[in-house]
This record gives sequence, C-alpha cells and structure tokens, in this order.
Amino acid sequence: MLQSRIEQSGRERLISLRDHLSVCAGDIGIAAGLALMAVPILIDLGRGVWRTDQGAHGPLILVLGLWLIVRQLKGLKRAETSGAPWLVAIVAILPLYVLARMTGQLWLGWIMLMLAAVVAVHELLGRAGLRALWFPLAFLALMVPPPGLVTGPAIYALNQGLASGAVDVFRAAGADVAAGGALIYLGPYELQMAEACAGMGSLASLFAIGMLYLYLRHDGDWRRCWRTVLAMVPIAILANFLRVLLLMAITLGLGDGVAQSWVHPFAGLILFGIAMLTLILVDRLLSRAPSHDRKVDDAG
Repeated sequence: MLQSRIEQSGRERLISLRDHLSVCAGDIGIAAGLALMAVPILIDLGRGVWRTDQGAHGPLILVLGLWLIVRQLKGLKRAETSGAPWLVAIVAILPLYVLARMTGQLWLGWIMLMLAAVVAVHELLGRAGLRALWFPLAFLALMVPPPGLVTGPAIYALNQGLASGAVDVFRAAGADVAAGGALIYLGPYELQMAEACAGMGSLASLFAIGMLYLYLRHDGDWRRCWRTVLAMVPIAILANFLRVLLLMAITLGLGDGVAQSWVHPFAGLILFGIAMLTLILVDRLLSRAPSHDRKVDDAG
C-alpha cells in the first residue's frame, strides 16, 4: 500500500512537472515570436525614422514603455486560458504584419506587433493582465510616428497656420516679411517651414511624455485629468509657434547660418521643456478646480 502511494505521488509529480515545462515552453515561444516580430522593425527604426525630428522620441518611448511593463507585471499571475482564440487572432495579424514588412510600412508593422502583444498578454495573464498593461502597450504604440498619408493634411494645415501667424507678428513689429504657402520671406532670407517646424514631432513627444506623466500622477484614473489631455494639442502648437518666432528673430538679427546651427535643435529642446512645464502647471490647476466627475465621486 505504501509503495503504491509513493508510485502514485511520483506520477503526479511527473505530470505536474510535465505540465509546468509545457507552460514554460509555450511562454518562451510566445516571447520569442514577439521578439522575432520586433527586432526587424527596431533595426529599421534605428536606421531611419529615429534619426529624424519627427521620430527622435522613439528610443525614449521604448525604454519608458518597457519600464512600465516591468513595473505593472508585479503581482500578476499566469492565467489559465484557452489557446484557440489566441491562434485565431495571430492568424489574422500575421498576414498584415508580413504585408507591412514587404511594403516597408513601419507604422503598420508596429501596430500589428502591438496587437500581437495584446493577444499574448491575454493568453498569458488573462483580463487582469490586460487591465494592468493596456497603458504600457498603448504608450509603446506611440513609438512609431504615423505615415505621411495620415499626418500630411495636419502638417500642411499647421505649416500654413504657423507661417501666417509668424508673419503677422513680425509685420506688426515693422519687419519686412511676407509669406507664400510654407515659405517665409524675411528680409533677405527665404525660410521654409519644414515638417519639423509644423510641430508634429513636438506634438507626438509632448503627447507621449505627457500621457505618461498623467498616468503616473493620477494612478491611471483618467477621469481626473481628461481636461489636461485635451490641453496637450494647443500647448504643443503654441510652444512650436514660439519656436518659429524665436528662430525668425535669430535669423533676422544674427543671420541664417546661426539660426540653422546648433541653435535650431537647442531652441526646440528648450521650448519642449517649457511646454512640458506648462502642461504640468495646467494639470495642477485643473486638478484643484471642481469637476463633474469629482462631484459624482463625492456623492457616491
């Protein structure tokens, strides 16, 4: 009888070990699959988009996003889920990922990778994992700027608006200035409003870093800060408008060579910092102001 119990206990341990190894192998396989999808995109980003003003915030988003994932993983447990929905979702995602890689669409490929990551989180950690990791994954999705087909109309409109507004300011100050489309004629100089000057890079960076700040400060309770989220766009555009005015003033006073030197990116960095401080100040002020959501919470 004792020997039979020992044998049964041994078989149960072997079965448990086999199941544990099977789960570990599956987890490793999912992680390896996501890595295989991510590495080619990251290499292409490092060779291209991340070297431009519009995508320069990408490496920072990647590091902060991975830190958020590690931070949120604490306390989460492996979920018992069925593999069938996971396989169906992956079968739907992979063809679009392959198409994105074949056509060089980094943004589409990255979005497909993020969707695959969402499916993997649900498979490994269940709904609790999705609730804990939805923001880090959404934050990482901001790492790759959308294609020109999506941002083109907005860039054109911002170019026109910033150029017209800057010309009005300098004309009011008595400067010899005129605008023609995205071109600004400032004295003897002809300035072109490039894509970076339209503020898309500043807007993307401020939105990503600002969302991270609000998420950490308000513990993920967006009811407390939705008004600050709405304020991000005008703050970014205003900061970039001030950047354009500053560069125009430097061009007029010190020459185009100085304005296009290290002063150009340095001015963008300084005004990004000012925009971020403005966002923090706006959030502090709005947090003190009474809101409908706060009244509802207090009544409850």
